[in-house]
Amino acid sequence: MAPAPNASPSQSSQQLASAAPLGAALADGAAPASSKKSSLSSLVGDDDLASFILRVASRKGSFDSADRFSTSTNDSATDESSDKLAVPLHIVERTIAVIDERLHEIETEVERMIDGRTDQLKDFIETAALLEADSAAVSGKLEELTRKVQDPESGELVVLQRRKEALELKLEEKRREKRRRLLAAKVARFEEVASALSQALKQGALMIAARSFQSLKIATSDIPHGEDGFSKADINARFDQLQNLMLSSMEDTLESFVSLDTAVDFVRLRLDPQVNVAGTGESTTFAEFFAVIELLALEDHLLVPLSRSLSRLALQPVISTAAFRIEEESENSLTLRRISAVDQNAPLSICESAFADLYKVFSFIEQVLFVSKSETSERFFSRLGAVTWPEIARGTIDYHITPSIPTTAAELDEYAENVLRLCKEFEDKLAAIGLLLPPNSSSVSPDVVTDYVNQERHLSAYCSSIEVHFTVQRRNTLLVRARELIASEAHDLVQIDRLSIAKLLLPLGEFSSFQDALSNMEQVLGATTTQHASKYEKQLRFLVNFPDAAFSISKCVMDLCLLLVEILVDSSNLSAFYGMTLFRTTRDILDLFAQLYPYCHRRTLSSLPQSCAVLYNSCMFIGHLLALLGPACRRRIRVPSEGAGSLEVTFIDMVPTFRDLGSSSLVHELTKHRAELSSMVEAAQGWDMPDAIRGNAVTKAANQIILHLNRLANLWRPPILPPGIYLRCIGDLLTTVFELIIGEVEALHDIAEEESHRLHLVLGSIGSLPSKFAEWLAVDSGGTGKGGGGWDKADGWDDDFGDGEPSADTAITRAKADDAAATTDVAWSSLVPSARKYQQLTDLVVLSFADIMQRLRAGDLDDFTNDELAGLVRALFADTPLRQKNLDEIRRRRR
Repeated sequence: MAPAPNASPSQSSQQLASAAPLGAALADGAAPASSKKSSLSSLVGDDDLASFILRVASRKGSFDSADRFSTSTNDSATDESSDKLAVPLHIVERTIAVIDERLHEIETEVERMIDGRTDQLKDFIETAALLEADSAAVSGKLEELTRKVQDPESGELVVLQRRKEALELKLEEKRREKRRRLLAAKVARFEEVASALSQALKQGALMIAARSFQSLKIATSDIPHGEDGFSKADINARFDQLQNLMLSSMEDTLESFVSLDTAVDFVRLRLDPQVNVAGTGESTTFAEFFAVIELLALEDHLLVPLSRSLSRLALQPVISTAAFRIEEESENSLTLRRISAVDQNAPLSICESAFADLYKVFSFIEQVLFVSKSETSERFFSRLGAVTWPEIARGTIDYHITPSIPTTAAELDEYAENVLRLCKEFEDKLAAIGLLLPPNSSSVSPDVVTDYVNQERHLSAYCSSIEVHFTVQRRNTLLVRARELIASEAHDLVQIDRLSIAKLLLPLGEFSSFQDALSNMEQVLGATTTQHASKYEKQLRFLVNFPDAAFSISKCVMDLCLLLVEILVDSSNLSAFYGMTLFRTTRDILDLFAQLYPYCHRRTLSSLPQSCAVLYNSCMFIGHLLALLGPACRRRIRVPSEGAGSLEVTFIDMVPTFRDLGSSSLVHELTKHRAELSSMVEAAQGWDMPDAIRGNAVTKAANQIILHLNRLANLWRPPILPPGIYLRCIGDLLTTVFELIIGEVEALHDIAEEESHRLHLVLGSIGSLPSKFAEWLAVDSGGTGKGGGGWDKADGWDDDFGDGEPSADTAITRAKADDAAATTDVAWSSLVPSARKYQQLTDLVVLSFADIMQRLRAGDLDDFTNDELAGLVRALFADTPLRQKNLDEIRRRRR
């Protein structure tokens, strides 16, 4: 741009310097005009050429003004400024000259371009004028045609619409006439076929009637309903009438072929191979009749009811428990009669007889109705079997196979082989007549196979998995039996001794004979070194610790143990999976006993002390047996290979459950009786007897205690409890009584001489109980003086069974074997720690002062503390210098 009029010289210099590159570029006059043009075009666009020319012109004017300004100011400028402007002005002059030349060229080019474009524009205008004229002509013609076509009075469109409507009316009339003729033809065809069907039915030509009926169905379906006001109601009514007539004729004919006469004790089946059609003299065979049924697809209407009646009246009685057997068979009739008695001990023979009679019934039907086997007879029997076979198979399984499954696994293999053979032979016979699909069904056409979709070989399939059914049935039966035993209200008792365990183990093969068990047991009992022990050492050593005296358990528990052994024997005769299933059943039964027995017998256990003792014995007996059953069965019962780590034949983990159950029951009973005895002691309200009234109260309390202890001792005395456990239980109760009475006597402050004698008698009556109970025990042991042991830890428990002794926090289960043997002079001090002190107290209340001091100096009163003995002396003797002297001696006494 040109510098402003008032610009400073320095600003002008800067503008000129910026223009120098452009001047240098244009200073080269040797460049051709085309290259200059292209250079200018590249600098300035073609579209902005005019504006560029105007800008250049303005710049030229600016340069002229700058030149004049530069000349006018040059005179007043310094020499230094003139030297600086001399070179830029020269360049500007040359630049202006080049620009002028270029402007001339540009003007020439612009004029040329304007002239060329003007000619083109003229051509465009002329062409547009021609197109506008043509468009106006076409628009006129279009308006004229539109008016002719759309004229509502006489337009072509109206004319064509009227012509179309007229043609459609003529066409619809022709169609209606055609439909009337076609409908008349269809009705005539229906009447023709209906007449032919009626005539065929009157003549008894069932096959012709069947074909006519098929044609009638087609003719009826072809007749439209409601077309042109035509009503099909009469046609449908006529069709229903003929259909009912056809079905009635078919039913009557079928009844002529097959008839069943039933009574309470017999069933008679009559068959006719050829019958006269009802109402006509024409005859037909059953094969022809069955072909008509297939043609009309009346199997569901005729054959299914016939099959059901035949199954219910003739086949089911043969396979049911109220067995019918074939009594008489003639040419066209078969009679089944109920037999008087069924031998339930031979279920397979009954099943075989039933199979034979069933096959005779089907053979009779085949021979009479079809004469010989054919494709028609096979199709008939396939239809018959679809209804009758499932019921036959179900009845055979329910009435014959399932009840005949053996109750023990030892008989299962032979039974499975026989029953599978019997069922396969029967099914093969039925397949031979077409009732079942043959075994080689791959060679049969697919169309035939579809007829036997519901006729699988149920009997063979059931018998092939007989081990499964045996296991399931056996398990269910065992659980029911075990529950009945556990809940049984019978309280019969069974005496058990040491050899009862050996007897239970005999079925498991632990001993070859009972005598073998006896000899081995005697050998172990008398062995001093392990080299004398037999191969049954571990089992027999565990029996050594078993109580050697008889004791009692519930009979239902003994039966339950026998049942467990029986189950384990069966488990050893089965495959691994089913054997383990029965083995788990034994554990389920044991869990059931532990949970159910205390609940079912809760009233008896709470009211009868003997029941708790029997439950204790039973639980300890079961626990002892379980400790032996695991090793005895581990070698016999097979364990599945998969998951063998989680399947182990053992009962050792259940032993603590039963030991704790028995111990808790007996401990609970002892706790209850200790509380009752304590209340009896406290009922006297002190054991002082200064007069007859107080003496009677104390005597009454003592008598109640004696009566209660006598009753318990009598209820628990062997052989109810083992002698060792019996002594411990009675000793525990005596300890409670003695300690309570000692406390009551020591609490007395004054005991008169007469009162002391009464007290001596009362205390002596209770103190004589231990010797009395020991005498009972001696009598029960047959005068040998041995009372037997308790339930103690067996030698080698940890070594043999690996789990240690089951824990039980009671003195009963912690008893040791060394003091298990009781004699008539049993050391009651070990069972009743307070017995000696009680006896000393009984004597002390009637002794003189001198005798008391003599016993004190001899050490016979060491069971009393100094304070207890001093208190008794104060209560028994008056306050005298002698008493004071003796009291001082008592205080100085060293314990």
